[in-house]
Amino acid sequence: MAVVGASGGGSHVIQQLAYAGVGRLVVIDPDVYENSNRHRLVSAERKDIGRPKVDIFHRLAKKIGLGGRVQRVRAAIPDSEAIQAILEADVIVGCVDTLFTRADLQEIASRYLIPYVDIGATIRPVPDASGGDPRVVVSGNVLSFIPGSFCMWCSGFLTDEKLTQEQNGPTRGYFEKNNQEAQVVSFNGLVASQAVTEVLQLLTGFRGAGWLKADLELSATGAFRGYRKFDGVAGTLTEWGGTRRSDCSHCRENLAAGDIIFSIFSAVGQTDAA
Repeated sequence: MAVVGASGGGSHVIQQLAYAGVGRLVVIDPDVYENSNRHRLVSAERKDIGRPKVDIFHRLAKKIGLGGRVQRVRAAIPDSEAIQAILEADVIVGCVDTLFTRADLQEIASRYLIPYVDIGATIRPVPDASGGDPRVVVSGNVLSFIPGSFCMWCSGFLTDEKLTQEQNGPTRGYFEKNNQEAQVVSFNGLVASQAVTEVLQLLTGFRGAGWLKADLELSATGAFRGYRKFDGVAGTLTEWGGTRRSDCSHCRENLAAGDIIFSIFSAVGQTDAA
């Protein structure tokens, strides 16, 4: 099991998976625990400030004492060390901040046929809210991707326009967000708990449903299960579903494609042309 991102949402996911008895957790995060993380990163202590986050969860697994262990990978996607660690996992859980990292994880999952569960939650103020109107918008997602079903590109969760907008800065790394947004531990916990439930379904099939089309289809919608939207103000997690697009180039090019193989001849040609 690989968890990418060990901050607000990821800390909940790691803790719950450890308590659920997952034997081996690959925790991937390049950062250290900072004072700004203290309100949202569960299981950390004040004395941990300056300590790598992956070390905190290695300690947590030992404290829980259910036989689980944490493989610590202090790297970021798409670093080769992080990717190699992911390829050993049965399921990927992404708890990251940017769409670029989600796009990378989506491609890895598709290329190597690894189920991928993605979570996110954001809080934005409502300007000039009055009366009894909400002061904030709390939104989020829990998206379960089974290779061969609809992907984030099919559903419109990822688009070239969104990636261009996000790249309003020099970095595409998930640990260097361009726009810091508020995080509240309870909202992170809600989407994280649903992600862990999705993982348990993937591993055990406890809902009693298989992966036939009839099991996955949402009645009378033409869409398929796997995409839930979170509204923190209303307190709801609504199943929306999605549909694979026949013209999705990402599904067509990446599904079960494995490693990227570069031709020395094409590389020479490109160099000569330049």
